[in-house]
Amino acid sequence: MTSELNSLEGKLETLQETLTERSQWRPPPQPTAIPCSTDFLDLSDLSTAVGLISDVVKYSNPNTQLTPQKAFAGKSWTWDPLWREFFSASPATTTEPPSSTYLSRWYFDPRREVWQHANMADSGLLPDEAQQRLGSWEDWRWDPGCGEWELDVSHELEKEVREEGAKLCVFASRWQEREGVWVYVSGRGN
Repeated sequence: MTSELNSLEGKLETLQETLTERSQWRPPPQPTAIPCSTDFLDLSDLSTAVGLISDVVKYSNPNTQLTPQKAFAGKSWTWDPLWREFFSASPATTTEPPSSTYLSRWYFDPRREVWQHANMADSGLLPDEAQQRLGSWEDWRWDPGCGEWELDVSHELEKEVREEGAKLCVFASRWQEREGVWVYVSGRGN
């Protein structure tokens, strides 16, 4: 566990150096201590947090314009017939288990003000139809709030539901399989 924590600390130091070189490192004037109980500390949560911070640093480079084409074109996409979604698998690293990026549908419930995964497993959706629904590169937008690519497909909702503030979007969501259960490991839903 100590070696994994040292590895994460090294990654954070590298990120700090990168941000300092870009003049983007702006820590608060006085560090604020955050009370934390190590009774509930999960190393995979720390790894995920460092991974998300790495993505923010990677995509906040003012010299590099982020585009969905750059983000998606280099990946190998596979159709998941059970979940009715395209996914791209990422291999395990020394600090993180394997994960997959799924092009998942999410529904925003305006009454509860929460995003929830809109399961497509029983939809009967086929790969060709799903591919058409995903639009072209220009249709996707970066959501800085959760650090994921987003495609607004709210037009698929009934007009009355949309008028109430509901949204339906496809996000490039990161998932990991932990002990036989798929767990969402990105920022959506918070």
